[in-house]
Amino acid sequence: ANATPESVPKRAQVVEYLRQFTYHATALDAYLRCPLKFYYRYVLGLKEKEEVAGDIDSGDVGSFVHDVLKLFFKDLIGTQLKPSDLEERRLKAIIDRQYTEWFGEEDTGARHVLKQQVRSQLERFLIQHQLPLCLNETVTLLELESKIPRLALNSFVFSGKLDRVERRGEKIYIIDYKTGGDEKWLGVNFEKLVVDQRETWGEAVNSLQLAMYAMLYAESRNERIEKIVPAYLMLGRNRFDEKMEVKLFDDPLVARSQYDQLQAVIFGLLE
Repeated sequence: ANATPESVPKRAQVVEYLRQFTYHATALDAYLRCPLKFYYRYVLGLKEKEEVAGDIDSGDVGSFVHDVLKLFFKDLIGTQLKPSDLEERRLKAIIDRQYTEWFGEEDTGARHVLKQQVRSQLERFLIQHQLPLCLNETVTLLELESKIPRLALNSFVFSGKLDRVERRGEKIYIIDYKTGGDEKWLGVNFEKLVVDQRETWGEAVNSLQLAMYAMLYAESRNERIEKIVPAYLMLGRNRFDEKMEVKLFDDPLVARSQYDQLQAVIFGLLE
């Protein structure tokens, strides 16, 4: 049987290292799920061995989709999104070009199916989500793949990369693309979260990613948190409607108090 791993004493040298560490959402989520996994990965620097393989894994697909969407929308930054901007032919050309750069010239078998699936999903995303959105609201793209390299808060240093930031009316949406379709491992159950009870954090909080993005954006752009709407955009969904956007805060009336709870969890974990 596998033995239960022993805890690792936190020596003064490690404490100092953690004080200087630049924290990002992936690292903090790893610590939330398993402090020992965080220690192995981010303190000792251990990684799984990378092997050369012919198959395309899900991480490659996600990065490829992010790249395609960045190229498709990059010339629209600072402008109001219009139906004429959502040209399927231009999307197809970008997919074909970038696919060759990412995965090579081979376009047969499983690779061909993958390219067709990506093309089909992103075309549906444009027609069934982006088009109705820009017809019903005033949408202005503000940032794409923007990096926040180092931001000091409460004696800790944070970093992050925001897939997409846009203004809709008076609200600022921070959008994080997810190529999957299931958000159950991403959300927060505020009914189970009790900030002053550490044992509830792991069960109630599946990810601190959106909370960190909201915090980083508010602090780095001097923006009020009440105006920010952090949301996942589930690109792997079968249905492309308003429900494919999974917002961190369901009720805007309590968004501020829920954000304060998650911020307390973030700094509580770090302490």
